[in-house]
Amino acid sequence: MTPRPLPAVALAALVLLAGVGPAVGVGPVGGDGASDSVADSSTDSAADPSEQRAANETGDPAGREAAAARLQYKVSLDNVTIKTWLLRNATVVNATVDRVVIRNATTPEGRRTNVTLTNVTVGRFFLERARFKNVTAETLVVRNKSVLDIPGGSFIDPNVNNRTIDRHWTKNQTVSGVVIDRMAVDAAFLCGNASLGRRAADASRFDPLTDEDKPDVVVRNGTVGEALVIKGEATNWSVGDVQRSAATNASLPKGCNRG
Repeated sequence: MTPRPLPAVALAALVLLAGVGPAVGVGPVGGDGASDSVADSSTDSAADPSEQRAANETGDPAGREAAAARLQYKVSLDNVTIKTWLLRNATVVNATVDRVVIRNATTPEGRRTNVTLTNVTVGRFFLERARFKNVTAETLVVRNKSVLDIPGGSFIDPNVNNRTIDRHWTKNQTVSGVVIDRMAVDAAFLCGNASLGRRAADASRFDPLTDEDKPDVVVRNGTVGEALVIKGEATNWSVGDVQRSAATNASLPKGCNRG
């Protein structure tokens, strides 16, 4: 048995990170939730912090204004639920998770139960195709207007409660900085086309909390009913500790055969 299954399980759990910000942006929170304007409006949603700093240093007024608007923007959502969530070409740059518990993890190498990962860091996480069911978060904090644009978010924090989304697509989105304290995954399926790239030599380089800019998305107490990763890749990843059961024979779902 190669060491691949351990970080592969981490990849299956971290699949949530690639779309957690855009998922809450299905429309104005005060509306009926039917709009997909945020998910479809931009392919470069997260600004590069280095570019923002460069704009400030060069004295570019437009750059300073854009950076200030992004850093001041903040929206909090409590008790958010996404019943069905489909992801295509979603990317996260720099993400950390304090603790992940996966009750059932199925990979091409077999099935494991009650896998716990702590101190997880991923420098880049790309999902070409994935599906989630029953995603919830006790609290979501969003600091990127292109992820979730709520009027007044640049001046006050409009706290929103008990938001439920029946179905959502996340396409061509990038989130810069995601921090999750705890996450529980009931069932994670990692198909054969999901893979891991190089391991990070220095995980602290990819920790969004070490950057002077605050992360785009913060998640507190997240849960996932089912995570199906059909095709994706993580690079510059690090896992501090893994607790796991022995692998047993298992078959992957038919969804893994999708192109």
